[in-house]
Amino acid sequence: MPYPGSVRDLRLPKVVLSSVDKLIGAGGVIQTSSTNLTLYNRGIEMRLIGGSIPHDELIGLDSHVIGSYNSWGVQTFIAWETGQ
Repeated sequence: MPYPGSVRDLRLPKVVLSSVDKLIGAGGVIQTSSTNLTLYNRGIEMRLIGGSIPHDELIGLDSHVIGSYNSWGVQTFIAWETGQ
């Protein structure tokens, strides 16, 4: 029970900065064709397969597909000022 006149703790969430610097060397990216990439680390691989029906495959340590056909796409947005 708060004391009369006491103020609740109103601290705001702290900003947490993260980096992949410590992970460099733990994995990598291989471009297997002009539309396909493989992202990997010591525990798993993710194949990003492009083309007319882009999807990905998760590959486990034993080289077996553990998840597949999650579809994905890329969206871009470009904006600029005309300087008027």
